[in-house]
Amino acid sequence: MVKGVARGTLTQRRLGWRQVLCLALAPILLILGWIVLGRSAGITLLIWEQEPSALPIWWTVNPQAPRLPLPEAIDALATPEAKGRAFHATINQFSVTLPESQASLRDLNWRWMMFNPLPLTDISIVARHYIPAGTSYVDAERTLEAAGLKIAIRRVPDSERPVLPGSKVLFPWPKDGFEETAELNQFTTDPPGYLRLGMSILPQTPGAYDDMSPVGKIVALFNKQLGPPRPAVSFPFKVSEAFETLDVPIRVDEVTKRFFFNLVFRSAKPSDIKRVSKLAGGSGRYNDGRYGEPGVIVPLSLTILRPDGSIFFENTFQVQGSGSFGYMWIFRNIVAITFPPGEYRVKVRTLAPNPLLLDVDTELGINNSF
Repeated sequence: MVKGVARGTLTQRRLGWRQVLCLALAPILLILGWIVLGRSAGITLLIWEQEPSALPIWWTVNPQAPRLPLPEAIDALATPEAKGRAFHATINQFSVTLPESQASLRDLNWRWMMFNPLPLTDISIVARHYIPAGTSYVDAERTLEAAGLKIAIRRVPDSERPVLPGSKVLFPWPKDGFEETAELNQFTTDPPGYLRLGMSILPQTPGAYDDMSPVGKIVALFNKQLGPPRPAVSFPFKVSEAFETLDVPIRVDEVTKRFFFNLVFRSAKPSDIKRVSKLAGGSGRYNDGRYGEPGVIVPLSLTILRPDGSIFFENTFQVQGSGSFGYMWIFRNIVAITFPPGEYRVKVRTLAPNPLLLDVDTELGINNSF
């Protein structure tokens, strides 16, 4: 008499502990591998700082990782200018193999989000190599300027904080002052692209912004775009001479969108704010639309072409007065234009000399808001 059947025909075979462990670890390992590959720029920079000799091994393991030159011994760079030139060369070489940034510059505070495979790249490690903690502010600024960066917000020692009659300070002043920031906006044509580097230079002692005060923490964030740049962007544009021309491509990837074209005035230092403000003029207008304080009027032409060379927009403007402003910059509104998605070529030309603006930094800004 048959008392039963073989168990193998009725039940599935049980998995051993090794198989269970492998199945449990597989998704974790896949996620970790994905994060490592997505963060290859950060790992490259960490190795560059801690053990540069291991970089060839890392590049063999991950051929897609960005490349950059081995760091020079900082003692071999005798002057702040030499450090700045080396810093600029490192940025350029690193950017060639760096993938395009996918995050907006407005997402700076979210750069550490784990599951964004291509965020803005934090290159603070590189910046701190050329401007180590303890460097005096005056030497740090010489290094930044030699690297091609522009001081966007310059430190202000207590003795130099701008004062207006009847007012304690020109702007509401934080307890520890404004942190110094620097930026690099670089448009390249071979290959086409747009690079933007933003840096914050904090003092070692809160509120200590004198020339010889030591710098402390430095944060440097890098954004790279391939092909024609997408607004918001800005381009250096001198308007002191007649017939100065700016010719740049842009692209609009999103749905039909409105962009503001601005002429930006920048003050080189806080003590220059009042002079530049007077040149830029005020924002008040009469009922007929005329500016009460027009400042230096800048006549210019703006032409925007489609890829086939046809004219999308063309007009001339008498750019005057001021619109919005920040601590060391003033925006003059030129025009707001609505763009369908596509690529365009922007051509701006000055129509008359403006010698009063010879020593004023000016830019063409194309922004999402005015």
